[in-house]
Order: sequence, then structure tokens, then C-alpha cells
Amino acid sequence: MSSRAGVMYDATLIVNGKDLSDHTKSLKLNLSQAELPSNAFGDDYATKEPGLKDWSFTAQLYQDYAASSVNATLWPIFKNRLKVPAVFQPNPGTISASCPAYSGLVFISSYPIGGEHGTMQMVDVNFSAAGDITQLET
Repeated sequence: MSSRAGVMYDATLIVNGKDLSDHTKSLKLNLSQAELPSNAFGDDYATKEPGLKDWSFTAQLYQDYAASSVNATLWPIFKNRLKVPAVFQPNPGTISASCPAYSGLVFISSYPIGGEHGTMQMVDVNFSAAGDITQLET
């Protein structure tokens, strides 16, 4: 097995210019493409064509209500239905072909607030696409 196991140690999350990486526990970029049926009478098997692409990402963050922290950054975006730039980089380092980042315009489609007794306050935020996503390599 290669020694290049994809262990995520120090990802970057920047939302509307605010770096939230120090409060981020997990990040997941979701890329999808619609499957459009293209089979017709006489076909023995279903066939499909690629349709519209979609993307979103989810982030699990340690909630923080301090000024200019997690809630102060995310709540206004959610409340005011804002579309903001976001950058997600899975690995630390200078952005390159071997260390890409992903950038796009997003809105917050889910911002649950709460938690369990005796546990850290976490927030699982879903950021939905408000435009194209770009893989940055430079």
C-alpha cells in the first residue's frame, strides 16, 4: 500500500472571506450529475446520459457565538439568504495541481442549532451551489 494515504489533517474552510478552519471538524464536497434515461422501446437494458451537474459541501463545526466567529459569520448568510464565496481546500499548502482547492458561490441550505447535554456544541452546515464550482490549481 502506498504511503500516500489520504489522511485529512489540516483542511481549509473560508466562507465569505472568513477562515473558519480552526473551528472545523469535518468537510465533505459532494459532486453529482443527474442521470437522464435514454432507453427506448426494444432496448433490453436501461441506458442513461449525463445531465446537469450539482455540487454542495457539508461542514461540521464547533459552534462559537463570539463576535466574528462561527455564528456571527454563518447566521447572517442564512437569515438573509445571501450567496457568498466559499473555498474548501482538503490539504494544506500552496494551491497546485497536487494540492487543489475548490471555490464557488454558495448559500446555506441547512443551519441546525442545538446539541446534546454534556457534549460540545456542533453545527452541521450544508452549503448548496449558487453557481459553478472551480477546482483551483494555481
